[in-house]
Amino acid sequence: MFWLGFILLPDFAGPTYLAMDLFKSHSTQNIKDWLRAHRIIPSLVPGCTGLVQSLDVSVNPPFKDILKQTIDGAVDLAEKQSSPDSLATKGRQRKLWQSAASEMRPMMTQCVGATWEQFDREKK
Repeated sequence: MFWLGFILLPDFAGPTYLAMDLFKSHSTQNIKDWLRAHRIIPSLVPGCTGLVQSLDVSVNPPFKDILKQTIDGAVDLAEKQSSPDSLATKGRQRKLWQSAASEMRPMMTQCVGATWEQFDREKK
């Protein structure tokens, strides 16, 4: 609803036709009512992801594969660099890393940047 109300709606001046894929949330009664109240006519088109969201088909899967490997490597490196006395087990340490948002944000930013550079080199 946030996307509909704050991103989509301000760009529409009058009755509008909106084509969407068959993602379940697009066809809930709540969404249909909201669209109708704002004079937006939905058209649910089956099997159109590859046509209207080509990045979801061609770019995102290999990028996410590289990103997962990069994040796993960064977490493993952080585990090796931490004091062995600070935590009892490697599994517990990984859990703490995953939950520590203040530590994860900079690491994720670095991982996304490194992933993009690798992706760009490999997939030109």
